Amino acid sequence: MKTYIFLANGFEEVEALAPWDLLLRAGLDVTLVSINETTEVKGTHGLSVKADMTAAELPEPEGEICTVLPGGLPGSSNLDENGIVDKYIAHSASNGHLAAICAAPFVLGRRGLLEGLEAICYPGFEDELKGAVISERR
Repeated sequence: MKTYIFLANGFEEVEALAPWDLLLRAGLDVTLVSINETTEVKGTHGLSVKADMTAAELPEPEGEICTVLPGGLPGSSNLDENGIVDKYIAHSASNGHLAAICAAPFVLGRRGLLEGLEAICYPGFEDELKGAVISERR
């Protein structure tokens, strides 16, 4: 299954790079995607990462895919405002898998994708998880 990890300036480095590493080691086809005009993306702690491609270079989503949204601020907010990310979220919601880490679940919550599901997020973002059952497991 093709997996796309979307990176926006202000992403939380470990929340993007640890899943990237683990998914690669599991044998999945993983692509780091920058929502910037270039492949360079700067993390919340100043680490610059060179993504594999920009969102503008992505093909139309098709088949079973996985979309991963790392947290971090303002990274999560930047992902929330990107139309290409939105297209991949919508496709994955009906044709694949979605993962959102730390603050990023609010992006899914704002789109009503957590309705009736158990979810957890960075403290303070619970009100954004529209319709979700907030997990007590922390």
